[in-house]
Amino acid sequence: MSSQSRLLAGSLAGALATLPMTGLMLLGHRRLPPGEREPLPPGQITHAALVAAAADDDLSPTQRTAAAVVNHFGYGAAMGSIYGMAMTADIARRPVVAGAAYGLTVWAANYVGLLPALRLYRPATEEPAARNALIIAAHLVWGASLGLLMTSISNGGRASRTRQHADAISS
Repeated sequence: MSSQSRLLAGSLAGALATLPMTGLMLLGHRRLPPGEREPLPPGQITHAALVAAAADDDLSPTQRTAAAVVNHFGYGAAMGSIYGMAMTADIARRPVVAGAAYGLTVWAANYVGLLPALRLYRPATEEPAARNALIIAAHLVWGASLGLLMTSISNGGRASRTRQHADAISS
């Protein structure tokens, strides 16, 4: 695959992997203790970015929600494109494990470093334990899904079921 193809494949895989991640976040949010059910990070991060850009007052609640969804899937695509560029044959042999590790790296880089530094979200160290566990789990699901999707896309949709089965057993 060319660099451009890997970039595009990673972007597509990252956006698609955001679907199961979002589903887990929404389901898990309902199970959080009542005091921890504040809006999920994509909404809070988007709100903080809109406030910083002095654009929040111009949007209706529906538009804010749409902006958060676009932001969440767009960021998933952007992080997926980085994975696509970094994917090697070694990584492709263990897509679930490599993808989950990458998802955890994305969580740490963003929730421990980047987002607090940009003042868009509180540090993970200040997040309630149950919310932290939910967001970490969501990033593991996103990463594992990304790994499988990227491998499937890079194999032209013909990913080896045997390799996927063996990877799932060994992880």
